[in-house]
Amino acid sequence: ERLRATLHESQEKKAQMQMSLDSSEERRESLKATLQESEEKKEQMRISLAAAEEQKESLRDTIKELEEQKEQMRMSLIASQEQNERLRATLHESEEQQEQMQMTLDSSEERRESLKAALQESEEKKEQMRISLAAAEGQKE
Repeated sequence: ERLRATLHESQEKKAQMQMSLDSSEERRESLKATLQESEEKKEQMRISLAAAEEQKESLRDTIKELEEQKEQMRMSLIASQEQNERLRATLHESEEQQEQMQMTLDSSEERRESLKAALQESEEKKEQMRISLAAAEGQKE
C-alpha cells in the first residue's frame, strides 16, 4: 500500500515536473519568438537609421547648394547694383551733354537770327546804294 502511495506521489510529481517542463518550454519558445521580433525590429531600425543618415547627407548637400546659389545671387545683385550706378552716371553725363547741346543750339539760333538781321540790313543798304547810284546816274545825265 505504501509502495502504491509512493508510486502515486511519484507519478504526481512526475506529472507536475512534466507540466513545469512544458511550461518552461512554452516560455522558452515565447522568449525565442520575442527575441526574434526584437532582432527584426533592431534590423528595421538599423535600415531606418541608414536611410535617415542618407537623407541627412542629402539635406546637407541641398543646403550647401542653396548656400552657393545664395552667394551667386548676392554677387549678381552686387554686379547689378554696380551696373545701375554706372548707368546712372552715364545718364547724368548724357543729360549734361544734352543741356550743353541745347545751349549750343540756342546760341546757334541766336547767331542765326543775328546773321539774318545783318543780312537784311545789308540787303537794305545794298538797295539804298542802288537807289543812290541810280539817282547819281540820273543827275549825271
